[in-house]
Amino acid sequence: FDKKTRDIASSVEGLISKRKQIWEIGLNVFRRLWWVILAGLMLFWASADPSVLNLFLLAISFIGRLLFAILFMVVQFGALFWFISRTRTVVVKPGDDKQVTFDDYWGQPALLKLVKQWISLLGDRDKFVEMGGQYINGLMLFGEPGTGKTLLAKAMAGEAGIAFMSVEGSGFRGMFWGMDTLKMMTFVKKARKLAREYGACIAYIDEIDAVG
Repeated sequence: FDKKTRDIASSVEGLISKRKQIWEIGLNVFRRLWWVILAGLMLFWASADPSVLNLFLLAISFIGRLLFAILFMVVQFGALFWFISRTRTVVVKPGDDKQVTFDDYWGQPALLKLVKQWISLLGDRDKFVEMGGQYINGLMLFGEPGTGKTLLAKAMAGEAGIAFMSVEGSGFRGMFWGMDTLKMMTFVKKARKLAREYGACIAYIDEIDAVG
């Protein structure tokens, strides 16, 4: 009796599980193809009545024009923001004619010695970190205009054999809210792309006090 009961119970459970699977499959098909079923019913209804067919065609035409207008506005505003978010950057890649090294930089030997120590870490920074050192992520050069800050940054990149990218701090300003953030994100994205391509990149912001 117990064996028969278990067999009946297992068969009932199997039947219930199969029905659940069939029901779930039907629901999934309906969720994915409900618009096809609805369109088929509307077409069948429209074919039976010419006035309904005309109304159906007018509705499709209106929806198509509305979607086209929305898409056109989105593309237009996207292109406008993309054009405004562009910043004027100067890129010097390894091997370019504009590349300079420490041999082209004259004056300030103490600063040059300190910068050379920092540049030496770029060549073997992984080993430096393994030894317990903390890698320097950036430097701030302070001085009067014309003292060679930009030239020193270019020489650092040329001496290390990496890419160099510079931008004016005022170039991050925008006439719309949020444009400064978008320009900064674009600048960082370009710097990361150059860093992946050439191993590292020096991103130099001239007159950074103009950003704030």
